[in-house]
Amino acid sequence: MSAALLNNTEGHDNTAIDYNALLNNTNCCNTAIGSGALEENTTGIDNTAIGLGALFDNTTGDENTAIGKAAVGDNTTGGENTAIGWAALLNNDGNDNPAIGNRAMELHNTGDNNTAIGRQALRGDGNDNTAIGQNAMFNIGTGNNNIALGSNAGKNLSRGDNNIFIGNFGLNRESNTIRIGTSGTQTATYVAGISGATVPDGVAVIVGADGHLGTVISSARFKDKITDGQRQRSHSPPATGDVPLQARA
Repeated sequence: MSAALLNNTEGHDNTAIDYNALLNNTNCCNTAIGSGALEENTTGIDNTAIGLGALFDNTTGDENTAIGKAAVGDNTTGGENTAIGWAALLNNDGNDNPAIGNRAMELHNTGDNNTAIGRQALRGDGNDNTAIGQNAMFNIGTGNNNIALGSNAGKNLSRGDNNIFIGNFGLNRESNTIRIGTSGTQTATYVAGISGATVPDGVAVIVGADGHLGTVISSARFKDKITDGQRQRSHSPPATGDVPLQARA
């Protein structure tokens, strides 16, 4: 096709089909199918681009796979990325990011080791995030080590680290939090392996009105291994000097 591999000089084992595909390539082992696919590539190797403008700006990045219009379109140096879907990983320049779904990780830039599966999943920056589901972590600006499972899971999160959202929108900014289910939607919880199982020590778990799990350790009835002497002292009357004046009358 017109201008495919036009400026190639020493590159070998390349395949280019359509206008300007691999136009500026000088290296080997690339496959470009679609107008403008890998057009700016120079020394990048082992790249596969299928679709209009796929990996368009890639110059030196290696081992990328882009399938879909504009997939990884603005990537220049990032390597070992996989993008399947229109505009998936469009702005990426990071490494080792698989994105599957239209506009998945669309606004992602420099982060590494992220996984996004679903339309518009994980559109922002960060490292080591996993978003599975349509719009999962859609609004995240930056964050690390977050996990979101389910349609719209973690959608409200704009900034935060180390969160796990399963079927929950999350909050705008939070970290180190686990949220499972949605208040008002799920009305019963069943977890196997708890009923009948005993533990040697610990404290009782209580549930807040909003589903927040926690413990109370200030009361004797929530403590284990309390001796009789401790229990008697906790219930013994106060010393005479501590009795209120009105009680002495």
